[in-house]
Amino acid sequence: MNPHSVRSQYNQRPPRTGSLPPSSRPMNIHKPSDPILLNKPSKETNDVPLKSKDVNIPTRPIASNSRIRRDSGYRKDMYLAFVHNAMQQKLKGATEPFDELVSQFDSRKLGTDDGATISQLRSWISALSHVVSQLEPAHSTLVDAILGIPWTLLDAAFVKSYISFIGMLVSARPEYLVPVLTRTAQGLTHQSGFKSLLTNIPESSTNPLTRGTVYDRHHSLLQHLLSLIPTLPSSLQPLLIRNFPHKRLPKSSQVTFIRNLLRIADYCPSLSDKIIGTIVERAIQIDVEIQIDLDELEEFQAENNAEIIDMDPFENPVDAPDDDDEDSEGEDGEDETGFSDISSDAGESTGDVQDMAEQPPDVAHISSMAQKLDAILKLLLQHFEEIRLPRPPTPPEGSRTPSGMPGFLPPEERHEIRVRQFYTLLSIFDSTIIKTLKSRYTQFLLFWFTSLDPQFVDLFEGLLVSKALVEEAQPAIIRVAAASYIGSFVSRSTCVDQQSARQVVHYLCLFLGDYARSIPPGTQINPAQHGVFYAVAQSLFLIFCFRWRDFHVGDAKDDLEFELGFEQSFGDSKPKAWISDLDVVQQIVHSPLNPLKFCSVNVVKQFARVANKTGFLYVHPILEMNKRMEYSTLQSRQAVSTKRTAVVNAQALSTTDLNTFFPFDPFHLPLSRSYIEPIYREWQSVELQGSDDEDEYDDEGDDDDDEADQDEDEDDARTETEGIHIRRASPGSKDDVDEGLGRSFEGMSISPVRPPWPTSSF
Repeated sequence: MNPHSVRSQYNQRPPRTGSLPPSSRPMNIHKPSDPILLNKPSKETNDVPLKSKDVNIPTRPIASNSRIRRDSGYRKDMYLAFVHNAMQQKLKGATEPFDELVSQFDSRKLGTDDGATISQLRSWISALSHVVSQLEPAHSTLVDAILGIPWTLLDAAFVKSYISFIGMLVSARPEYLVPVLTRTAQGLTHQSGFKSLLTNIPESSTNPLTRGTVYDRHHSLLQHLLSLIPTLPSSLQPLLIRNFPHKRLPKSSQVTFIRNLLRIADYCPSLSDKIIGTIVERAIQIDVEIQIDLDELEEFQAENNAEIIDMDPFENPVDAPDDDDEDSEGEDGEDETGFSDISSDAGESTGDVQDMAEQPPDVAHISSMAQKLDAILKLLLQHFEEIRLPRPPTPPEGSRTPSGMPGFLPPEERHEIRVRQFYTLLSIFDSTIIKTLKSRYTQFLLFWFTSLDPQFVDLFEGLLVSKALVEEAQPAIIRVAAASYIGSFVSRSTCVDQQSARQVVHYLCLFLGDYARSIPPGTQINPAQHGVFYAVAQSLFLIFCFRWRDFHVGDAKDDLEFELGFEQSFGDSKPKAWISDLDVVQQIVHSPLNPLKFCSVNVVKQFARVANKTGFLYVHPILEMNKRMEYSTLQSRQAVSTKRTAVVNAQALSTTDLNTFFPFDPFHLPLSRSYIEPIYREWQSVELQGSDDEDEYDDEGDDDDDEADQDEDEDDARTETEGIHIRRASPGSKDDVDEGLGRSFEGMSISPVRPPWPTSSF
């Protein structure tokens, strides 16, 4: 028998003789709190007993998709009618239906017996999508309630409906754009309230909801709004800055928000430059607080069994415990929720630096700040590297690749983005980094970026040469800092080729020669008035120590002898040929300016050693003369030191003291170090071979006088009302005599723990 036949017994049913028993009636699965269901008439009242003559009534049709769609449409119409009526009644002063509608979006009742289900919320959102143009200021409480629900924690279907509704809302009512963006910007932070919001929300899958998924949904909303409102970036940018986590907040807070910012920079290019600038400024704020050698931090971590683990907060479930291990307390007078401290810590006043120098460093705090800075620099370098790669790297299993990643762009567009980002970094360097003499690591962003294109090397060197040698209107301290950057960059970067190094040396020598010739013979030299000259000379000495092979024009046999350690005394071998620009070095070391006396002791000693071993210059007599002069000057200063008055101390406030500055000292941050090491020239790789046991430039016997000598040098600088104090090269310094030249040269620090004088006052 065919069961599908119209005459089949399967197509007939026995007659109904009365009402069904209560146990067999279909249960109402909807909650009675739904105002739609409360007003809906019951179909059970239409049931009437059937008589026996009704046995042959027509068969009831089987449920079909059309009936389901019809019922769904009827339900939507009921929701829409209720919403429309509630909004109209609100305008007329009747608030009860409207208040009932608002209560449906109460996040505190979500998932409870008194609250709406996720399915009902989706129906309400769908109904409201049809009347967004009717929303008036009187309905603002409804909009606030909708914006306050934890929509990113709900199922994917609701998220899709919600994003669509918000797009229609801000398109029809632009006044709600800022509240929407404010909530979204706050949602990109490392929030701690997820666990309480998840209490009543049913799990939609076996996989726990991660923070990364929540952030993905916020980005989906932002991208949708960007497609609708081209002017949105101007409203979004200040909100992002306002929600930037305070520098005292844990590393997880910094990493989370910065990762989200960099993702916005990918799909919103108009904000990219401002986002990069904001992140770099935050890195500088943290950088200036790391004023001890990281070797001490490593000892501290070893003593406390501390281990640096690169955790990904995006992979953590939203209900996982928060990271409370780090100090999250803000400083007095600082706004933890704002970004008001941008540039406020780039430099301190003279009194602030002196107070800091008198206090022992908080190693635990500095260790925490170093880890934050390391994580920030790594994120920025990863972001920049995505532009360099021809295609995005294969992400590890379970990770997310942001949409709009620049790696998907063609080579021409990637090059344009690289150039734009480089100029952004160059602008930040010009406006902020070069003025922050206490920065130790942030400048390595530009150091790394120059490795992407030889043109970037040329542009960076051009900026430094211009500021140090050409722009005489620049403040002296900026010119000195630029000169220090020149020497450190050319010495340390493996991306600076021979031609570029020679070109820089040409300009340095040209400046030094002209400057030295402008000083008449017999002039009494005050080093505080010639700070730029000594900074340029020191950079030239430093470059020669690292790059002398690029300036030697002899044959390969001579270079091989040096590499193998066959050292001859000066004058025993045939003269070596050097580039003609270096002829000026002999002139300046014998000039009244006497740079070997006032430049850094480590640089002077290493230059003297390398110059002698390579046959370039023999300066031992000058160093001996400087030592004798230093001793006699010390005695005369001690005789008059007690006559100094308070007026002299007042004059010191107008003197900018500059400590020895080496911007690209060895890089020790563990997570981001892998980006710097391949392009960084270590001293051990270029150091001349040979014994240091009989180093004729190590002085003996003057250790007891060093401290007094330093104090008198500082007092001498305070007698001047202008200029930059350059520490004298004290060849008898205890610290330098006790350790080998190579080790001391590699360990030069730009920011000692207890600076003997203020380093900057920006």
